[in-house]
Amino acid sequence: MSMRRFVGTVCAAEALCRQAGWDYLRVSQLLFLLFIALSGRSRAMASELGKAVFLRGSEIWTVNADGFHLTQLTRDSVPKQTPVWSPKGDRIAYSLPFGPVEKPEAFIVIVSASGVTLKTLPIPRQGNVEFPEINAIDRLDWIDDDTIGIEGHINPSLGEYRILKARSGEVKRSFLGNGFTWSPVTKRLGQLCWQPHGI
Repeated sequence: MSMRRFVGTVCAAEALCRQAGWDYLRVSQLLFLLFIALSGRSRAMASELGKAVFLRGSEIWTVNADGFHLTQLTRDSVPKQTPVWSPKGDRIAYSLPFGPVEKPEAFIVIVSASGVTLKTLPIPRQGNVEFPEINAIDRLDWIDDDTIGIEGHINPSLGEYRILKARSGEVKRSFLGNGFTWSPVTKRLGQLCWQPHGI
């Protein structure tokens, strides 16, 4: 959804709310959250504590589920990806992308809920020596308080999923495949399927 279309939607919503006697401010806050969630440039992840974390430009922001307390956590203009809340809602992890091929690693940055950097974990392109190198981090999962999962892109039909220790970045396990997802209680890791690239 483009910003122009969003503004048009908000104007139409304002007119409808006034006509119906609804609280326009509340509806506009909900539309803002919906825009964040649907925007291709932003990815919103909600914590169980009722806050969402999302990217706006290259910065990390949080907002309460009711649309109040919009807070910018980072201000460094460094490109970021994949923000996600910890299971307890007290920390946020996000990734810094790989650069050119000669840059050997990306990073996972862990910050407090107020934006203070707690830890930076290097993520090498080569996780398992038997697997091809990844060239991008597509997704982060905070599996439990001490475990983070990353899905790395190898090529259009193949990726690598790494399960890391959140304290050290040490790889506990890694899998080749594509479309990884956790069962609802985060006990089992599944994937869509994969086939060799080019077949």
